[in-house]
Amino acid sequence: MKVYSHGFFAMNTRFNMVIPGMDSPRGDELGRVSAQIVESWEQRLSRFRLGAELQIINELAYERDLLASESMNRVLDICDRYHRLTKGLFDPAVNQGKGRWKEVIRDREKGSIHFVSEGVNLDFGGIGKGIALEDVVSYLKLEDVVDAFLSFGESSIAGMGKHPHGEGWLVGSREGFLLSDAFISVSGLQNQGSSIEPALKAHIYHPLKGELINTRRRVMVESKSAIEAEVLSTCAYMADEGEFKELKAQFPDAQWQLD
Repeated sequence: MKVYSHGFFAMNTRFNMVIPGMDSPRGDELGRVSAQIVESWEQRLSRFRLGAELQIINELAYERDLLASESMNRVLDICDRYHRLTKGLFDPAVNQGKGRWKEVIRDREKGSIHFVSEGVNLDFGGIGKGIALEDVVSYLKLEDVVDAFLSFGESSIAGMGKHPHGEGWLVGSREGFLLSDAFISVSGLQNQGSSIEPALKAHIYHPLKGELINTRRRVMVESKSAIEAEVLSTCAYMADEGEFKELKAQFPDAQWQLD
């Protein structure tokens, strides 16, 4: 069987796609458009790229109201929803404890955004990959692609349809997930060397406790939504026992694995 594979660098990591039964000319076109989709989201959602919409918002939204694009308002609506559903555990405005989502003020009628605190700095790192990944999957479906495996930095993964030799795409160990038209997000510190000081390994800030989390564990979450999987893996990684119990109750259709 022919198997097409393609990869490109985006959002500070590697995006890889595998499509069984696809020839190279057709696959190259799908790969090219997929890269354009991801690039368009990076141009909106990067907080580091000069001129990106998010970079401009982070720089100027404290000084004045800014009109946000339709796409950015869609992202902000997503953040609103998951901030509410996770009872504040998901907070993309937290900047080492200097900002909070409640300090992001929006006028939905005008489509504008304003920060009431200078410390607010929006970060859509994980959720941005989920949004881009969902859009690539939607595009491939429109192009009649049924079976495919997409990996975004090995932390945001989509399994479309079936593996050529199975009912789905096995991700993780034997006790992992068999993906079929679903997504997985992975969060954790398991790949960082033991020689690194714990304080330097910490990379996720708990918005409710006001501290950096550096627990050595891996969290994998399966969902029908890549965006939701990204939100939940980050929240589950930082959650204590009580918070994790509430997450599982709030999102009963998600599948979880904590190592």
